[in-house]
Amino acid sequence: DYCECAKCHNNIKDQEKRETFNNIIMNYKKKEIIRKGQDGNLPGFEETPVSTTWKSPFFFVQAADTQLGMIDQWVGRHQYPNISWEREIELCRQSVKILYDMRPRPAFFIVCGDLVDAFPDRWPDIRKAQEKDFLDIYSELDPEIPLLCVCGNHDVGNRPTKNTIAKYQNTFGDDYFSFWYQGVHFIVLNSQLLSLIHI
Repeated sequence: DYCECAKCHNNIKDQEKRETFNNIIMNYKKKEIIRKGQDGNLPGFEETPVSTTWKSPFFFVQAADTQLGMIDQWVGRHQYPNISWEREIELCRQSVKILYDMRPRPAFFIVCGDLVDAFPDRWPDIRKAQEKDFLDIYSELDPEIPLLCVCGNHDVGNRPTKNTIAKYQNTFGDDYFSFWYQGVHFIVLNSQLLSLIHI
């Protein structure tokens, strides 16, 4: 457990360490699995004098296509609704272990799209089960490693609608946002919206 007393908080003189401490406490108290974008920003990664200043090299881990349900469909040749995602669960659990064993810790872990396989407008019950398993697996992630999610076509649809985006936002947060970390400004886009542009 983390101490939340004012004495410990006030003893952290370094502003950067204080911000890190605040982020850990915020995640621990909320038991949030995903750091969700809100109103175009990312809580805990706001623009501050510390976050916008380069201090030292850092690294983060980027993944994509955790896509629970894909392997059974493409390799096992099964079709919805007769689909499983045991292999993806195993691989995602491996990623949690790899991240847990990393020293030093990555600044964050970002999954760039296709978090689950079932499209939001097709198999809603299966999609909910896939989302639940995704969240259950990554609830084991060390709270010092924020999990950030980016949407892909399997998350908001090939041609997103207000409804599919709202469903995504309800579980994973904003479909686009920006955030700062040690002098670097990151911009997350919902590239699926480009499919709606007629040239």
